[in-house]
Amino acid sequence: SVTSSYLALIGVAILVPIMEEIVFRGVVLSTLSKATSVELAIILQGIIFGLMHGDIIWICYAVFMGLILGYIRVCTGSLKAAIVMHMAYNIASPIASIIMYSFMGTSTNPELIILLTGTFLMISGLITIYKYQPE
Repeated sequence: SVTSSYLALIGVAILVPIMEEIVFRGVVLSTLSKATSVELAIILQGIIFGLMHGDIIWICYAVFMGLILGYIRVCTGSLKAAIVMHMAYNIASPIASIIMYSFMGTSTNPELIILLTGTFLMISGLITIYKYQPE
């Protein structure tokens, strides 16, 4: 039904990013940063984040996404930027998939669409952080 689709979108686009960022970039990254270097903590939490996504294709880009979100968290000193970036990724991926499907039919590769969308958003986030990082 339409209502369940909207509820699923709200969950994936809003609730999941908030909870995952609190857990991975909040608790896990903060805890690991106390026990090791910040760089290693970012890498470890990215790997843990990726492994929590199960399927190998999801693991690969979730690790990448976890690394970028960890870096964003460390650079900004706040979970807000990581949450917003994660939300943007989770919103943009299904939209891109729908658009590509409407133009290309069943021949599209949804994993590729999600990966490309996420990569674009993550690079945009890094550029934004670099541009606005204090001197």
